[in-house]
Amino acid sequence: MEPLSRRTVLALGAMGGTALAAGAAHAASFGNPDQPAEGAINANPAGLSDPGPKNPAINEQFPSFQSPPATDVGDMQLFWGSFNNAAKRIQNGGWARQVTKADFAISDAVSGVNMRLGPGGIREMHWHRAAEWAIMTNGRCRVTVLDTLGRAYVQDVEAGDLWYFPAGFPHSLQGLGPDGCEFVIVFDEGDQSEYGTLLLTDWLAHTSSELLAKNFGVPQDTFKNIPLQDLWIFQGKEPGPLSADQEAVAGAGLPPYPFTYKLTASAPLKQNASGTIQLADSSSFKVSKTIAAAIETIKPGAVREMHWHPNADEWQYWIKGEGRMTVFDAGPRSQTADFRPGDIGYVKRSQGHIIENTGRTDLQLVAVFKVAEYQEVGLSSWLTRATPECQPCRGYQISCRSAGNHASLNSTIAASAGAATSVLGVFVESSTVNGVRLTVERLAGGLDFPINENKIGTNDGGSHDSHRASHCECFSSGRGQPSGAGTRRRTPQARFRKDRDRPPLARTEGPATKSGFAMTKEDVNFEVQAALAWHDDDVNATIATLLEDIRHLRQQLVLTESAMSRGMTRGWKPMLERR
Repeated sequence: MEPLSRRTVLALGAMGGTALAAGAAHAASFGNPDQPAEGAINANPAGLSDPGPKNPAINEQFPSFQSPPATDVGDMQLFWGSFNNAAKRIQNGGWARQVTKADFAISDAVSGVNMRLGPGGIREMHWHRAAEWAIMTNGRCRVTVLDTLGRAYVQDVEAGDLWYFPAGFPHSLQGLGPDGCEFVIVFDEGDQSEYGTLLLTDWLAHTSSELLAKNFGVPQDTFKNIPLQDLWIFQGKEPGPLSADQEAVAGAGLPPYPFTYKLTASAPLKQNASGTIQLADSSSFKVSKTIAAAIETIKPGAVREMHWHPNADEWQYWIKGEGRMTVFDAGPRSQTADFRPGDIGYVKRSQGHIIENTGRTDLQLVAVFKVAEYQEVGLSSWLTRATPECQPCRGYQISCRSAGNHASLNSTIAASAGAATSVLGVFVESSTVNGVRLTVERLAGGLDFPINENKIGTNDGGSHDSHRASHCECFSSGRGQPSGAGTRRRTPQARFRKDRDRPPLARTEGPATKSGFAMTKEDVNFEVQAALAWHDDDVNATIATLLEDIRHLRQQLVLTESAMSRGMTRGWKPMLERR
């Protein structure tokens, strides 16, 4: 039996009652809160077999559906969709395919279209009942749009650029250069179809030549050769210089705001070693009044931290890389799905979710919201700013020392099967204590990303408590202000309750000891400061608690030794907490 070091003892105390795994056969004791236990790890091999008919190619694409994590539970509306299995409509000049609410039931807020225009290919002049937002994924395209005052806007866009056309604004698109273009369109109505647009050719073909002549003030013969069927996509000639087209339509002046925006060239909203987030909502892309969007790049092995969006559903288009997303809902319900390029994800408003890059290259997706203002609540940010009384999950407060910066973080020790993981927004460090892996969340690179009124912001270097992470009745901006050189003192209102909350532990780099932890002078000082802070700097109370813990654990070890030697361990475990 591996000896219990002081650090192990404190780590077990900090777990707040989490049961130890008894061995490999019970390795799933964490992550199986439901009874009967879920997941393949809790099933016998015969029950796991799947001898029936199957499509191996499809099965291989969805490992999380074939063998869900043990933490998945309950039923949930399918939140995976894809353009890859959507039928293409192909015409001379390009093609398109779409996924609307009719194809993807969960997507009732928006619909999506994937379109390609070859070199010179034209999407004819048209308009929609819904607003149109789009992101370029390949090549170059010339967009032309007219506002309600007759002011025309013409611009060339390339990969990473956006456009937005309000509902009813007529527009056309044309592929440029030797490669043409490809893009993804999002309409702000779930049932809007690309094949149900209002087309110029349709209207002219269904209006008599006499009325057309009166409307335009020209002879009827002018319209004798108009197309009798809509063109939709057709082959055109390569247009001339952009400046020539812009000059040709400049007579009525320019619209007040551009209809295009260079998203991937914008300053990151969040950035650390794990990836970047770049944002375009109505605060930066002024014309986009009904759609906000963020492009997220996640490095291999990293995750997009656990978060939710309080004001809108999230529609995702996966551009490159591979990953999986777990979505959490009330019930509890939790499901995991795998995604690849061309796939679509959908998360309902306020559902928690986390995204992991499972591939070897960068994962990039664009998240689209039917709302003018982007809002996000990160779980780590909420725990950072909420007092322990607000947290039902036995939270604790630690002083993070990373890259010379100090930040307070309320977090929860939890067992995890994974190794140290980079998180976009948070860095999760893992340490193993006697077969149980403990994870401690730390702010990545010393950066904090404050949230003000549920809106994500950038690091301002100020007090973390000056920002509200979520609407919590227990929150007060005056609580928990930093003092001293990095260790956060708690006010009496924010004290931890004995026998429920424990001071934290941190793991630093260095050679591992027998207990699996690295012991450095900084570690010792950190533990001392954490223990003292838990007892409001009362040295006598701190020592008394540690002595009581030692007596308790000695008693448990004696009982364990006696029970194991007599074969009486069935149904009994050592208690990790004093009663």
